[in-house]
Amino acid sequence: VVIVQNTELGWHLALSTFLTWLMRYYTKLPSYSFDLLCWYVDKEDQIKQIRKNMRIHEIWTTYNSIRDNIRFTWKSFLCLRALNKTQKIDIIHCLYPNSSLQAAVLYKLCVDSKVKIIYDVRSPRIEMAFANHWISSSKQRIKTVMHRSERVLTRFVDYFIFITEWTKQYYQEKYALHIRHNAVSIIPTWVDVRKFSQTVS
Repeated sequence: VVIVQNTELGWHLALSTFLTWLMRYYTKLPSYSFDLLCWYVDKEDQIKQIRKNMRIHEIWTTYNSIRDNIRFTWKSFLCLRALNKTQKIDIIHCLYPNSSLQAAVLYKLCVDSKVKIIYDVRSPRIEMAFANHWISSSKQRIKTVMHRSERVLTRFVDYFIFITEWTKQYYQEKYALHIRHNAVSIIPTWVDVRKFSQTVS
């Protein structure tokens, strides 16, 4: 199994925290062999147990621009291809952003059409990228291309994981997905919202 995500491992932000938690869980599954492709390892002291039980490959790029994501896609594909020469890859678990999915689909098309792809969607990231001005709102053509690419890429996915039922429905409607009932799971973050109070500014 290879896990791919363009984020840091061991950092304190949401994507990294989830990835670190997920890797700690995976290391408890002794019957599987795991490799992780990520941006880089931020705090070695927090991932000692993960490092003992999993091979970690640092891609050394960022998710701050479209160019960086394309670079992550290409480098991840090359790493997947190299890993396959030493041990056959059965499953690629891709986590958002979708540069991980791009690499997995490229691998499926060019190297092994039988590999299974899991796509783990934690948010409608394309909309968030424009809403939070990570990408300029003036670049509507890029937004259209990104949505179209997501629609094409998801056709190669064998199993979906969504953070909420709403996210699942969004993807089904936005990208005209017909997901089989046995090819999807809803896995929330398990945040207890009752521990937070709403304030009015």
